[in-house]
Amino acid sequence: LFRSFDQTIKNVETISSRPVDDVVLVVQVHNRPDYLKLLIESLRHSRGIENVLLVFSHDYWSSEINKIIASVDFCQVLQIFFPFSIQLYPNEFPGNDPKDCPRDIDKKDALKLGCLNAQYPDSFGHYREAKFSQTKHHWWWKLHFVWEKVKVLKDYKGLMLFIEEDHYMSPDFYYVLKKMWSKKTEEGPDRKS
Repeated sequence: LFRSFDQTIKNVETISSRPVDDVVLVVQVHNRPDYLKLLIESLRHSRGIENVLLVFSHDYWSSEINKIIASVDFCQVLQIFFPFSIQLYPNEFPGNDPKDCPRDIDKKDALKLGCLNAQYPDSFGHYREAKFSQTKHHWWWKLHFVWEKVKVLKDYKGLMLFIEEDHYMSPDFYYVLKKMWSKKTEEGPDRKS
């Protein structure tokens, strides 16, 4: 959590010419180091990557994952950490509270049982599953934190791309993204193609 507020950007000494409002790529990282390695390798071969600020948002702390992130030497990097993870709160919300309703119980049975969230099944009649809820909560926290709290992005006016660690980027993603944005800017927001 404290690392989220520290906001040390790595590789500033070696990549000091990153344009201020250039692309910010935000990656939601879970506990899948093999996928993360593949993503980083794909980014390493992307043209223009040195202009990107790469933000890794973690919901799991791991020395293995931190070592993988430390291997990024081709662009500036910022790591932030979701403070309400199952790893930190395994036996209470947002983790699996022993008083949570079972996923597939009927609402009337949940009310009789008196479990915590008996009044609030989802639109399919199911109750909260911590691992899926965490992904959604992390997503919303990450959006808010990046837009509202990351100091280097104060007054930022450029593009942000949000992905997860199991994505793989093509070598021309930066060029294509910039070209698409340029085209959209030229033609205006109301242009229908």
